[in-house]
Amino acid sequence: MRIFDQVKRYKISRPVTYEEVSALVGTLTFEGDVSKGIVTTTSTFAPKIYENEKVKQLMPWRLELRPRDALLSWLNDSLKL
Repeated sequence: MRIFDQVKRYKISRPVTYEEVSALVGTLTFEGDVSKGIVTTTSTFAPKIYENEKVKQLMPWRLELRPRDALLSWLNDSLKL
């Protein structure tokens, strides 16, 4: 299993755009041996990105979007290990 995680360190006021998410999807397409792509951000994602049909068809098995709140929760859980 091979996973690509693209990390965006953005201010909370600067959401990750659809174009940035689709760039990772393009990489997954070109790199045939990648099982899943994750976009992790210290910010949020553009409005309605979760409603986009192209994005929805890839989630959660091929694509995962990890916004700030999920990132912080994941980090806190990791500290407890």
